[in-house]
Amino acid sequence: MKKGFVLLVLLVTQALGQGHQWKKIEIDGVAYVSMADVASFYRFNDPVNDGEKVILKNKDVTMVFEGGSKEADFNGVGFLLSQELLKKDGEFLLSTTDLNLIVDSVLRPARVRGLGKFDTVIFSLAFPKDGPDGKGFKSELEKKVNALGFKTVFVEDRLQVIQLQDRLGNEGAVYLEVVVLEGKRAILKTQSLGASAKPGLALSTGLHWSVLQGFKRSKVVALEDGRITLGNGEQLKKLKLPASRMELTMAFSDNEGAQVAPGRFDRGMAKFVGAALGFTRKAAQQRAEKEVAAEEK
Repeated sequence: MKKGFVLLVLLVTQALGQGHQWKKIEIDGVAYVSMADVASFYRFNDPVNDGEKVILKNKDVTMVFEGGSKEADFNGVGFLLSQELLKKDGEFLLSTTDLNLIVDSVLRPARVRGLGKFDTVIFSLAFPKDGPDGKGFKSELEKKVNALGFKTVFVEDRLQVIQLQDRLGNEGAVYLEVVVLEGKRAILKTQSLGASAKPGLALSTGLHWSVLQGFKRSKVVALEDGRITLGNGEQLKKLKLPASRMELTMAFSDNEGAQVAPGRFDRGMAKFVGAALGFTRKAAQQRAEKEVAAEEK
């Protein structure tokens, strides 16, 4: 697997922050921790304040947060936090919700409980009426994912996934929606779905990073990063599987936009999605193996 993909998420083997005591600060009913505390736990350099921005950096990852904003950037991938980054007495504060759901899920995917050693990937695909029909992509995707040892199931809507999940088991499968839209600019957006946010976010991050970097390397199309968000909604509360929705706005025919030939899109997307699923399962296996080893001691 290419090194670029690993850089964002392969912080899974370090025994970080043994015995670390978090200093929590409560403001208006919301718990926060300082960015200095975050840097210490995850072994970043001391936070660097650049105006209203705070930067955490180590040899693999650069994380940029903006005071008074929910926007964050991890190695060029955008995230939307649930709470604004506060600044109090000259110190930047991150909510514990965003620490647990977003930061930790991204930096330590192997520690995400609920992301099991899945062997089935459930797909829902949607393509624009005037663009490619998606049949080529479905075929390439099935071929690539099956070659990695996964079973594939294709469904029409989320209701079918909810019905399937009881039979497959919460750790036996993951769900991925791929929605392709047509426009003048190529933009990638990814959303973590379902009631179980952390497994979905770990999956979403791997998918987003793999597709983003894959298209950049292939020079097929210039992608704007977009960002990763946490989903919500009543129907999604019934979805217990790790799940992600990836929306890719592409320019297939507009001369003003970045163009991509349908055949290259099909093969490229299938390759990038397959790589991300393979890595995500590997991270889950590492976590499971560590837990077994700990129990045997």
